[in-house]
Amino acid sequence: MTNFCEAVISPPTHLAGPIQARRQAFDALNAETLARLLRPFPLRPHVTIDEVVETFREFQDFINAKYQAAPLCAAEFEQRDERCRKALNILLYGVIERS
Repeated sequence: MTNFCEAVISPPTHLAGPIQARRQAFDALNAETLARLLRPFPLRPHVTIDEVVETFREFQDFINAKYQAAPLCAAEFEQRDERCRKALNILLYGVIERS
């Protein structure tokens, strides 16, 4: 499983295009899932669901770029996954403690 995930997250250059094409449905599912989770909640003024989804996608790309230099071992893959979860948490709830 880890090798498959590594290939999807940081594919060899010659496979990046075909993998990206194959990932479109999966990426669309992720975007729709996030949008569905957000719909019941009021967003701040001037923030759209599409902007939140795009911002999270940019966070993921930034995190993934860190790990593209070398193949990931299982622990590094888990660390990358945890960083994506934390990024989503920060994106949705911010960084300031609220009472």
